[in-house]
Amino acid sequence: MTLPVRVLRDLRISPSADDGRNYLAAGSGIACIKDLIYVAADDELSVGVFPRDSANPGKLFPLFDGVLSSDSKQRKKEKPDLESMCVLPDDSGIVMLPSGSKRNRARGALAAIGANGEIQETHEVDFSELYAELRPHIKGLNIEGATVFGDQFLLFQRGNNASKDNAIVSLDFAKFAKSLLAKKQIDPGCIATVTHCPLHMLMHVPLSFTDACALDDQYIVFTATAEDTPNAYDDGKTVGSVIGILDRNFQVMSQHTINFPDKVEGVWIVTKSGLKNWDGEVLLVTDADDRNVPAKLLSARVPR
Repeated sequence: MTLPVRVLRDLRISPSADDGRNYLAAGSGIACIKDLIYVAADDELSVGVFPRDSANPGKLFPLFDGVLSSDSKQRKKEKPDLESMCVLPDDSGIVMLPSGSKRNRARGALAAIGANGEIQETHEVDFSELYAELRPHIKGLNIEGATVFGDQFLLFQRGNNASKDNAIVSLDFAKFAKSLLAKKQIDPGCIATVTHCPLHMLMHVPLSFTDACALDDQYIVFTATAEDTPNAYDDGKTVGSVIGILDRNFQVMSQHTINFPDKVEGVWIVTKSGLKNWDGEVLLVTDADDRNVPAKLLSARVPR
């Protein structure tokens, strides 16, 4: 079954980014708090903040100092590569995670959120020790999704054509949160398990995780893309994306191809009311792998 989507808007910003663009080009993660939508972009030093109930342009909130090169190849080398974001259970903060696909892609961020849902302050978070511990267990490390799942903090590893190593890393959430809040450096001692999760092919290209969002403590909604690339660094042709549901044992319960050509890289469940009462509505963000193409905010309803 092909799942229809509705394009809600281009992710336009005001004022323009440092290179003159008036939009985000590489949506990679999404989270909603109160009346705001937060979007991570893997080629920025800022996070995008958008009004939830209007099509007005969003704005960039800086996370890191500095300016990235406007040259696409150099920018790719320099970027922190923020690929996923997750709201803490009490809505007090958003943690944004780097991919770890290169040694210099280990800087994440924690944004403290006020009662109105707006960012109050940000802190840089060091994931280097955690990722160094994971590399011997995961071929071609590339963390693309994160979600709180009961007493676990789950990381979703995106495979590629060469390794095909999709995996879910379970961290002890209490230990993760302690090191996150106290040290701003993630302790590798919070790793509990690494579960390798084979996914199917789409048009003869392996599917790989791009994001996930827990529906409750029993089920997880995930997105995956079939991108014809041999490693965790280079972009390749995207042949399609899917959205599906995992059970608590990380087994695929259902999966649907998304009717949209660009990579779907972020997913957010609009109402987390449990599988039985959930109406299936999700928000999605995209990345066309082209800095001349604005990222899109999409809406879809996932069949249960």
